[in-house]
Amino acid sequence: RSQVPDPHGIVIEWSLTGNDGWEIDSISGSARSYIASDLLSSTTYYFRGLAFNDSGNSEYSDIISAETEPGPPLAPSDFTGSAPDYSQAMFSWTDNSTDETGFHIERKLAELNFWEDAVEIAADVTEWADESVRINTAYDYRLSAYNDYGISAWTSSVRVIIPDGPPNPPMNLRATAAGLHSIRLFWQAGSINVDGYQIQRKEEGSDNFRPIDDVESGTIYV
Repeated sequence: RSQVPDPHGIVIEWSLTGNDGWEIDSISGSARSYIASDLLSSTTYYFRGLAFNDSGNSEYSDIISAETEPGPPLAPSDFTGSAPDYSQAMFSWTDNSTDETGFHIERKLAELNFWEDAVEIAADVTEWADESVRINTAYDYRLSAYNDYGISAWTSSVRVIIPDGPPNPPMNLRATAAGLHSIRLFWQAGSINVDGYQIQRKEEGSDNFRPIDDVESGTIYV
């Protein structure tokens, strides 16, 4: 209760320690209640107040404390991503909560609208590398925190474009006789960024392959 006659206003302060780091708000002197918002869930806060008018300020009230109800964690922020090379995308963020069980990261191809779970990450971790990317591909990522009471809001999406790199090796190489003096080779492309292939051969009993021809992508070699 205010000890200042006819106060013009009341100052409400709150902190996580009760000693320092006080947040401040002011309300009308006629007010008899106050709601502090945008607080962490499952967290104890300490409160104090004073009244003021044209003659000055009252002394501070006694400090009281209350704990907020449990709920979903605060959303992470500062979510950023980059592709340092063709093999991975790397991410970092700021953890704004103390009660998360972990984080969800979702990923989608940039041209699509369907998000898929990429990974679940443990609490208090603030970086991650996606090593399941494909070259020459644009991905969108988003991040949220979660606990037993729900999930936070999602961060804004981050787009990462994976650069070009060496092609994957050809797959399912097969060989069949094509005549008395020739062998026909078949294979499938291991990636989409292939300019051509080099054919190598070794004689039976030898450990050394030697190049015998270079062919363009999409070629059946005889």
